[in-house]
Amino acid sequence: MKNYYMSIIDLSEIRNITTNQETLDAAEAELYDRGILTDKGNVSFANIRRITESNCPQFFEKLKRRLSRRENAFEDIFNTFKMFNESGEYTSVYLYLAFLYGFIQWRVPLEINLISSNYETLKAFCSELVKKFDEFIRQGDENEAE
Repeated sequence: MKNYYMSIIDLSEIRNITTNQETLDAAEAELYDRGILTDKGNVSFANIRRITESNCPQFFEKLKRRLSRRENAFEDIFNTFKMFNESGEYTSVYLYLAFLYGFIQWRVPLEINLISSNYETLKAFCSELVKKFDEFIRQGDENEAE
């Protein structure tokens, strides 16, 4: 039996949403060090955009290839992300993303993992993720139309 459709997620990839205050404080300190949170504690939207731009296109490509034999699966995933984001279920977006990273046999990038520890950064990231996903699908549709 092939394990082609299995998803492997390491507990460390979800530790920042299921852990104690000490670990959350360490993750938040890392968010400050990486410039994801500003000195005033606000979200750096420029860094959130940088993170999505540097991580998402490769993720979307690999996911699309992995799902190429399943009709509408890629669009269904986008719709699920969009539904979670619109209803404010940002932790659900992250957990679904972690599951999908495991599905394509990649680890969740550290910066995205850290983002999950802070509600405001996670909210900003989820909005950017859905926007990038939508752009990726539209670009693919435009390329197919040519």
